[in-house]
Amino acid sequence: MISSANSYVPKKYYLIVFLSALCFRLLLLFAFEWEDHIIDSYDNIAINILKGIGFSYNGSDPTVCRAPGYPIYLSIIFYIFGHQPVPFFILRILDLILDSMTAITVLWLSALWFSKLHRSYKLSAALVYALNPFSAYYALKLGAETLYIFLFCVYLGLLYKVLFQKKFGIIGHISTGNKWRNFAVK
Repeated sequence: MISSANSYVPKKYYLIVFLSALCFRLLLLFAFEWEDHIIDSYDNIAINILKGIGFSYNGSDPTVCRAPGYPIYLSIIFYIFGHQPVPFFILRILDLILDSMTAITVLWLSALWFSKLHRSYKLSAALVYALNPFSAYYALKLGAETLYIFLFCVYLGLLYKVLFQKKFGIIGHISTGNKWRNFAVK
């Protein structure tokens, strides 16, 4: 079993990673001109969800080729900020914040998994992600990748806590079926 006795990382490291990721992404946002377009027409699905039509591109046939996470995320943003015109700048800022939070989860994951390494290695791993131009590029392109990478990193950290630290939260019970298995046996 992997030990977590030395998994402490100072809080200032989390702040350093978040701010460096955010500043790098903001620099790219203002340094280049970005096309105002959401990849794969997720915005059409999000607007149809808002209108109550359902999960579809055209408003009549259900869409089965897209996962629901990003369109639901977009529909929440469109509900708050409106969708006429599509708030591309706000979407980019929110995706930049989400991708910067992914850099924090990389630091958290490295602290969990590589507990025997020195803190500087953990910080280095997170800074590699924070200053990675490819992840920043996809955050600025307005696609589903940013949300899914963030959720996947959070899931990996929670899975680690369930499997190795035996800390069952609500996510741990749902993902392992522990609570449901005990319910079904009784």
